Amino acid sequence: MKPFIHYIKPLWFPAVIVSLLSLLTVAGTLYIPTLTASIINDGVLKGDLEMITSSSMNMLVVALLTVLSAILGVAMSAHISASVGKVLRDDLVKALQYFSLRDFTHFGTGTILMRTSRDVEKIQSVLGEGLNMVLPMPIMICVGLALTFYKSWQLGLVILAVMACMILTIIFIESRVLPLIKAMQLKLDDITDMVRDHIVGMPVIRAFNRSDYENKKEIAIFTESAQLNRKLRQTFAIGLPTILILFNMSTVAILWLGGYNVSMGSLQVGDIMAVIEYANLILLSMLMAIFVIIDIPEAIVCYARIR
Repeated sequence: MKPFIHYIKPLWFPAVIVSLLSLLTVAGTLYIPTLTASIINDGVLKGDLEMITSSSMNMLVVALLTVLSAILGVAMSAHISASVGKVLRDDLVKALQYFSLRDFTHFGTGTILMRTSRDVEKIQSVLGEGLNMVLPMPIMICVGLALTFYKSWQLGLVILAVMACMILTIIFIESRVLPLIKAMQLKLDDITDMVRDHIVGMPVIRAFNRSDYENKKEIAIFTESAQLNRKLRQTFAIGLPTILILFNMSTVAILWLGGYNVSMGSLQVGDIMAVIEYANLILLSMLMAIFVIIDIPEAIVCYARIR
């Protein structure tokens, strides 16, 4: 099998379009809180109804353009992932045509079925979700932090501290998840082989009175698979509550520091609202990307198995 970058190169133009659409989506998403701060500071506090009306109309236009660019980006991402999945399956089928009987015996029918179906589907889904969620994340972080530091360097440091904690949480989870995923893949291959052998060889099993032995074998494999799956889910369970705690604590810290700066006269009320929105958007973008990043080790294992 070829390196994965080989499957992306023919789709460079759609990938560029997705990148541009992600940039437009992020720009529109972050511009709306800026307009909100302007409405509060220059419109609501000063009682300027005309300014509120004009800014609200601008906000509506920006929101519509942002939604449109997001929809187009999702459509292009689906096109790229589906195209990569199609080429992967074609190459797998071509490679299987050259397999000898010894090769089929070495790999086993179960693992070949898993690699040509579930593994390719996993790679395709992670690629599509990565283009939609992981690709906009660096842009969202850079632009959002720049706007936050422009408003207040103290509030920018709060967001940086929360982001650092989230990254450490991800690294900890990934280091524990990858070995479990590899073990789960091997166990799924064993289960597929066992179920296929039982379906095909049921008359032989009954003829030689091997039902009890095969039943114990099934229970042992299913028990091992359940234990691995439980360890995997327990590891994943650490991530989401930790991230949500960090997410909410960042809002509390921004309100506390922002209120102090407002009392000192170095920040306005609308700026606090904008920074809270920036923080929510940055952390939400990271949170959505985390769900995809957690699946990346499994996709890497799947592609290594296919190769």
